Amino acid sequence: MSLNWNCKAMTERGIEIWTTHPGKADEDQRLNPVTESLVWATMIVGCDGRKIDTFVQRIREYEIACGKLMHWPEPEWTERAVTANVIRADSQHPDGYISNAELRRHEGMSTNASSLTDAQWAKKLARMVAEEAEASLRRELSK
Repeated sequence: MSLNWNCKAMTERGIEIWTTHPGKADEDQRLNPVTESLVWATMIVGCDGRKIDTFVQRIREYEIACGKLMHWPEPEWTERAVTANVIRADSQHPDGYISNAELRRHEGMSTNASSLTDAQWAKKLARMVAEEAEASLRRELSK
């Protein structure tokens, strides 16, 4: 099944979701990297994005437990994106996570991702942490 997404509520509030890729023609637009990461993350966290408080909480839980959701752009691209008002200077948390302010700007974004109950999410998150710990130990022992 394809992942369908809708950011109309964001664009109606004046939130820019498209950007021109650095070094490309102005017509070569792409979804801004934070929005793209969050669209895909809805499948990871089992939240379609409609319940913003749940979405914000699960994204932060995932990032703390399993690592950053996205690699931030190179500094020259970040400066251009901030200047173009595509991402904001406060988009990145000091620890490299997607900031609370940026997550909340995505209120109204929705996808057709399957929803998990809080209990299902807790079980999935615990499983992901256990699998990451096991993989880390295997890598260490293989050296």
